[in-house]
Amino acid sequence: MTLDPGLRDFHGRPVAAHVPPELIRRIDYFNDPLMARDPFAFIRRVGEEPPLVYNLCNPLKGQSWLPTRAEIIRMVLSRPKLFSARNQTEFSQLIGETWRFGPIEMDPPDHGKFRALMNPWFSQPAVEALGDRIRTVALDLIEPLAAKSGCDFVQEFAIPFPISVFLEIFGLAGHPRETFLEWVRQLLHSSDLAENAAGAQSIATFLRALLKERAANPRHDIASRIATAEIDGAPVSDDDKLGMAFVLFTGGLDTVTASLGFHFQYLATHPEVQAELRAHPGKIPEAIEELLRRHSPVHISRQAQEDVTIEGVTIRKGDWVTILTGLASLDGSVFAAPETVRFDRQGRHTAFGFGTHFCMGANLARYELQLAMRELLARIPPFELAEPQEPPHTRGGFVFGVETLELKW
Repeated sequence: MTLDPGLRDFHGRPVAAHVPPELIRRIDYFNDPLMARDPFAFIRRVGEEPPLVYNLCNPLKGQSWLPTRAEIIRMVLSRPKLFSARNQTEFSQLIGETWRFGPIEMDPPDHGKFRALMNPWFSQPAVEALGDRIRTVALDLIEPLAAKSGCDFVQEFAIPFPISVFLEIFGLAGHPRETFLEWVRQLLHSSDLAENAAGAQSIATFLRALLKERAANPRHDIASRIATAEIDGAPVSDDDKLGMAFVLFTGGLDTVTASLGFHFQYLATHPEVQAELRAHPGKIPEAIEELLRRHSPVHISRQAQEDVTIEGVTIRKGDWVTILTGLASLDGSVFAAPETVRFDRQGRHTAFGFGTHFCMGANLARYELQLAMRELLARIPPFELAEPQEPPHTRGGFVFGVETLELKW
């Protein structure tokens, strides 16, 4: 089989000549109609493809390899010398700059130095010390819901909760969250590069001004820690400070919102599970882990640093590899009956990534998700979908999630 010279990727570029034609696909995780109706059916469909395919629908890279098996996904994520994290988001390049997207776009040894700097801010003790403030944020949102007979869970809780927590710990309480959310929407949920660039520019401009102000007038918040950070006894560069702040700005808002939406959609459609957790709230931590596995909404990228052959297919140096974390979490060779939710399930999921770049904010995310479920189930009567015949619409993107979730009780 020969390569069709007319084939073009997302940006209209020709397909790399070394790609076997039989492995070329158009897997559009932004705009596919099935993604909108049932994103994990979309993931399952992709999982039926060969172990390694070549996708022409990558909004950032244009084209990239896409592994569909957990074994390959974990190998790619655990070998940073072979598959680099550098330049994977291109957020700075979108606006003509060169700063790195914090540790997410760093390889060892820089990655380890920046993680060592930032990890204490998100350690389990540090997160637990924030517990009362996080609970107050949650209850301020839950109490008005408890007085009603239903709500749009995404708009009234899943979106405002994590961003309110972020604003609290970043020292920005009182700032208009709607503005920040629009910037994140432009950056992460649009397949239009001009919109991506507009979001990146707005966030970068805001964070630069914030860090400059905190450097001059430090407070007891994470923004001030970034603004005054040092590594190896020397001040962190302004570009790397911006990259760190950018990671926390985007990472703290979108992934928790997406997870909350999927978790409560699941509870709304599985009343027996909802009843079990109401009766036994001690099971909530393990329930969150299993729901994270079942509904992994993130995609990330790596770039090959040398030629490597996987499953008889050669990935060339410079090729990009896109990881859909849900593919690893729903791989039946790793998890028996992977679509079934079982709170006693053993095995490590990839919702927070895998290997060196395991999510720095995992402790905070888990705490938020557990606290939200515990407090909501304690205060809201048994709930169900308000329109069960109409599945909630899911927006695609680098982090995909339910746009609205109408519940009634």
